[in-house]
Amino acid sequence: MGSTADPHTHVDVCSRIISLLTDNPSGNEIARAIALDFLLQFNVTKVRLSGIRSDDSLIFLGDHGFSPSTTGKTEPASVWRVRDDEIRHVQLDKTFFGFNAERTCAAAQLKIRGVTSGVLAIHFAQPLSAKAAEELADIVASLMGPLELFFFIRANTINIGSSNAPRDEEATSAHFTDRQLKILARMADGHTNHEIASALGFSVSTIRHETMRIFQILGSSDRHEASTKARELGILQNA
Repeated sequence: MGSTADPHTHVDVCSRIISLLTDNPSGNEIARAIALDFLLQFNVTKVRLSGIRSDDSLIFLGDHGFSPSTTGKTEPASVWRVRDDEIRHVQLDKTFFGFNAERTCAAAQLKIRGVTSGVLAIHFAQPLSAKAAEELADIVASLMGPLELFFFIRANTINIGSSNAPRDEEATSAHFTDRQLKILARMADGHTNHEIASALGFSVSTIRHETMRIFQILGSSDRHEASTKARELGILQNA
C-alpha cells in the first residue's frame, strides 16, 4: 500500500484497510500492511494473525516480521492454549484489546457474530510509552472492524468462527464507559454521528471511534445490529 496519509484518522484507517480487502489479499499481505502502513512508528517487530477453528485448533493466517513465518501452520488446543509466551500475559480490556505488563506486545481478539474467532498479535522492539500505547490502541480500534470482515470472509474456507462454537459472555452495561452508553442510546434513537457529537460535545471523529468500540463489544457490524442487540441484552435500559 505504502500510503503516507495520517494513520491516526479513524475514517482513513478504515478506508485504507477495506480498500486492501477488496483485492482479496493473503493473510501475509494483511499483516504486512498493518505493520508497515499503520504501525511503523511503533517499531513493530512482528504482526501475526491467527484464527481459532471449530475444533479449537489454531491456524496461523499471516504474519510479517523478523522471526520465521508460521503462516499456514496449525496448533492443537493442547499446545496453543498452554503455551507460555508474551501474548499469554496480555491483559485484555473491555474492547478486547490490551498489552502485557511491560508493553512489549499487544493483542486483540477478533470476533464473528460474538464468537472469538481469532487474534491479532503485535510485538515491539522496545516497551511502548503510555502515550504511544494510547495512540496504538486508537489505531487498532479502527482496524478491528475491517479485520473482523477479513475473518468473516475467510470463515468457511478455513473453518473458523463456527456457529457451533460457544458464545463469549454476553455484553452488559458494565462493559461500556458512560460515554459509550450515551452514544449507544442516541445511536439506537436514530441520531447521526454529527447529531450525537453536537449533543454530547465531542468531535465527530471521537463519536466514530467510540462507535467502533461499541460494535466490538457487542460483536455487531453496524448501527442497526448494535442497537437491536443492546435492546435484547437490556443495556439501553441503563443508558
